[in-house]
Amino acid sequence: MKVPGNRRRGISILVEAVVVAIMVISAFAVSYYYITPANPRLQRSQQDEGQLGYNILNTLAANGEFNDKIINGVVISNHYTSCSYANPSVSITPDSQWGVAGSQNTYTVTVVNNDNLCGVELFQLTLALPTSSWSGTIAIPTLSAASDGGSASTLVTISSPTKAGSGTYKFSVTATNIASTVPSASASASATGSFSIETGSLCVQNDPTVLTYPSPEYSSAGSNMSFSITITNNDKNCGLETFSVSVRPPSIGWSVVVVSPTVEIYSGGSAADTVYLSSPNNTPTGSYSTRVFVTNMENSSDSAYWPITYQISKPSSKCTYAQPGISITPSSESAVSGTTLTYGISLVNNDAGCGIESFRLSISTPSGFTYPFVPSLNPINITSGGSAGLTLMLTSQGTTLKNSYQFTVSVTNQESQKSNTVSGYYISTGPPTCQNFIPSISITPPSQWVGAGSSVDYTVTVVNNDLSLCGPENYTLSLTPPSSSWAYNINPQSNIINSAGGSATYAIQLASSSSILPGFYSFSVVATDQSNLSNTATVNGSYGVEAPCTTVTLSCLGKIGAIVPGWQRNIDVALLSVVPEGYIYNLTVYLAYSPPGQPYAVTDIPLNNGTLITNGVPQSFKNAGQVVDVLYVYTTPKLYVLLFQLQLAQVTSP
Repeated sequence: MKVPGNRRRGISILVEAVVVAIMVISAFAVSYYYITPANPRLQRSQQDEGQLGYNILNTLAANGEFNDKIINGVVISNHYTSCSYANPSVSITPDSQWGVAGSQNTYTVTVVNNDNLCGVELFQLTLALPTSSWSGTIAIPTLSAASDGGSASTLVTISSPTKAGSGTYKFSVTATNIASTVPSASASASATGSFSIETGSLCVQNDPTVLTYPSPEYSSAGSNMSFSITITNNDKNCGLETFSVSVRPPSIGWSVVVVSPTVEIYSGGSAADTVYLSSPNNTPTGSYSTRVFVTNMENSSDSAYWPITYQISKPSSKCTYAQPGISITPSSESAVSGTTLTYGISLVNNDAGCGIESFRLSISTPSGFTYPFVPSLNPINITSGGSAGLTLMLTSQGTTLKNSYQFTVSVTNQESQKSNTVSGYYISTGPPTCQNFIPSISITPPSQWVGAGSSVDYTVTVVNNDLSLCGPENYTLSLTPPSSSWAYNINPQSNIINSAGGSATYAIQLASSSSILPGFYSFSVVATDQSNLSNTATVNGSYGVEAPCTTVTLSCLGKIGAIVPGWQRNIDVALLSVVPEGYIYNLTVYLAYSPPGQPYAVTDIPLNNGTLITNGVPQSFKNAGQVVDVLYVYTTPKLYVLLFQLQLAQVTSP
């Protein structure tokens, strides 16, 4: 007779509650507990049958029939002490995705628990981003996975900054087993993914350049004087970046005001800022110095400083005109045709004592070149002795021939009409050509556990990271098994994959020999670009061979049971001696299984596949009409928790 599903759920809940209570009360107490159905309509005789059932089981326990010899205590003890640790496997799928600056991509992270006989364990996930300007979230930062190949997955979302330069950015996810007993050498593993932003040029960061003007500045004590700052972003292909600007007071009583504490500058461009210094009224005549500090907020190690000198003296009140200063940084840049190159333009008002003046720009470029603003419609106001900066983004046509192209930028003071001109160069390397890069490759799942000789399926994903100009390309897959005795199949053997982030999947079947020993086996898969054989990528997978059911594990208990041979026959004889005549019974024995290190994660497992010890037949219980269930929990001195379910009924006919 099978136990109904809802009754089995009740058994599990009861066992968990009782086990927790027993473990809290005493580590070595022998405890008993029973219940009968809470049905107010039960007749007195049925309640008596419940008491009878309890008395029957209690008598058997008192006579020593229920003790730790009922189950294979040695085997289970070995199971609880034989946990061995191994680093988990971590994979990111897909391992590579493409996007534009400011977009986000979502990846799946899978953790495989490679520990052996350690039960269910928790893994903490941590995310390492390319730089502090990137952001990312892990949907479920703590995953639970059973040992012997159990796995769990979650989503990771990576967001690129709007000012990210072109290139491939790497991030990593680390999974760490947070069990207190796991050694650090076997606790964690990482996987790396990538977020690619297309143009093919990588961001290169350098220290910025800082200049101030004038230096020194002359004024009387108590005056508020301004200093112009020119900041040049010397990075390459990093897009728009943010720099912090700070100035320390020369001494106590001085005040400092930075007009723009943060400045955004494109790679290769320049920007202007202003600092106001005020000295106390009683400052003695002399020279006073401080520094302007500039730091790239995308990478704090990229920083620079420049001195400011404040000379206490009488200033000149006469306006003197001079030719304005203008420079282009860098003076030349090169790229394929159609690329937008960024130049920083720095302007300096070399007049003295003339206050704030207006300057206009004019730009002359070769035919076909474009830039996104009209400088003559945007006058720039600069104080005498001050400076300003702006960015010129110059784009050539996609068909521009390979050559060096000169352009000029002129500045004119609208007050004095004095002007100056500077030249820059756009060096075209010709129309774009194909650029090849190493493909990305990932395998799902990264690890599987099966019996010896089993055929296991894996999925391999390959991403073509070549630039879009390369067009579709053919990628083949090859596999190196753990040894020559293993069999494998790859389908398809090759795939045509589009460039610039196109992907394809391959199905792999891998089988070990039936005589292989239990253990953890690794294999490698290589993807090769047939148009450029040097472009290869490798990923490793794992194949775990489970031990056969010769020990009591959670998976094996349901297969082989754990009751000592002969106990069922002995208990059947004992039941016949204590059950009154005219009663029929079914007895089922469960083991309350708790994984190592998790005393409250309880599962009740029917021993010997739920074999009934009975003196009746299903038809007899059907004729009985009312069947009483008695649940009896028994803990042995070794804390094996046994649950006895006795179904008892009084019958007058078979």
